[in-house]
Amino acid sequence: AGGFRIWTLATFPAAGPRSYVNPGSWATMGSGLPSALGAQAANPDSDVVALAGDGGLMMAIHELHTAAAEGLPVTTVVFRNEDYAIISDGAEREHGLPKGTYAWGESPIDFVALAESMGVDAARAATPAEVREAVADAVDADEPRLVEVPTDPDEPQASDYLTRSD
Repeated sequence: AGGFRIWTLATFPAAGPRSYVNPGSWATMGSGLPSALGAQAANPDSDVVALAGDGGLMMAIHELHTAAAEGLPVTTVVFRNEDYAIISDGAEREHGLPKGTYAWGESPIDFVALAESMGVDAARAATPAEVREAVADAVDADEPRLVEVPTDPDEPQASDYLTRSD
């Protein structure tokens, strides 16, 4: 759950039973990786990919260590915009707080280094071609992997973008 989820619903090619699990609520922010670990444990012969925003992943970052310790080959793709953007967006829109109120761009997190410190191989992928290659390599590995994808912190939340009338 988080601001990126609507983009993934609209663009991630997964259809059919047990192909794409979405919590359907903002209240479950941070549940992506723990849910993916459960899915992988229950379906050891399936490829499992967790899609997470950086804010959501930080709510359960310790689960990367669980994946390594338990040998669960989940691929985690983290979209890094250095902001709890859905929260910042709401604070700006509903309470007049400054843009990026909940951002942490002044103290960025290196998810590649953080994952590697927990025993999870990781890569950073910035272009569409790099993302395709890094995710394919991660899914093909028989171990947990993380792919960090830097995103534009000024990109509008998908929910705002999809409801515009202009």
